[in-house]
Amino acid sequence: MIFKNSNDSLIKVARRSTKKLNIKDKQLRQVASTETVIRDTTVRIIPSKEKDFCVELKPNQLTTITVARKDSVFTHTMEILNHQDLFVYEDKVYRRRYKNWFQRLIHFDFKKKIK
Repeated sequence: MIFKNSNDSLIKVARRSTKKLNIKDKQLRQVASTETVIRDTTVRIIPSKEKDFCVELKPNQLTTITVARKDSVFTHTMEILNHQDLFVYEDKVYRRRYKNWFQRLIHFDFKKKIK
């Protein structure tokens, strides 16, 4: 990548991901990143006299559900975060897949093509 010494957070995340996936800089052709945030709040009035409460649930790292009741107002807030990275890279592989190296030697087929 051209941006090896960049301080941009998105580029840092992409560099970390390529290192985890063992993608070399020469193979990498394109990187795309998408982040989606969905927030929804619902407010209802409940005609009963129960205690006030506020509960925050985190089923996973990217989802937060908050349920609160104050007086007769019931509030439900949901926040879903989604982050996706797409890496387009090319890899050279042998044209034909032989079971072992000796068969490749007999057929003298050592050429690789871009996958």
